[in-house]
Amino acid sequence: MQSIITNILKVAGFDQLPAKLGLSSSSSIQGKSPSEVVGYVVFFAIFVMLFTQAIEILGFDFLTVAASAITVGVFKILGALVILIIGTILSKMAANALGATTMLGKVARYGIMILAGTMALDRANIAPEITSTTFQIMITALAVALGVGGAVAIGLGGKDAVKKVLDKKV
Repeated sequence: MQSIITNILKVAGFDQLPAKLGLSSSSSIQGKSPSEVVGYVVFFAIFVMLFTQAIEILGFDFLTVAASAITVGVFKILGALVILIIGTILSKMAANALGATTMLGKVARYGIMILAGTMALDRANIAPEITSTTFQIMITALAVALGVGGAVAIGLGGKDAVKKVLDKKV
């Protein structure tokens, strides 16, 4: 099953996707191509589901509950990994669009990564206090404070530059 998924992804050009997105020049992860990694993940997910179903069919109630909990946990972690991968891709694209070395590009990249990390933690149900309402309120307050503070700083700091530009125009 793993080789079928790997071959389908290779034919579809999945191995060139990281290079097309500008993530890296080499499209291998510890010697494995991206299609091989996805093939292993799909095989593992199918194995976990089949293992859970086999225990349920055998009628071991105490093992069925444990296997079901493990299956749910595995898929929550896989979902969190997908969120992190998508967040990494989007942060890289945003940083490149805004200029990776500029301050705005760095802020966008790290902001998207923090958001993706928080979403992944929430999805995996790891450290729910980090993703609680209190944390979200704190981040929102910080963003508003930095936004207002930044606007005031730019307004007060840039008044002389604006005056010079307006004097030249008039």
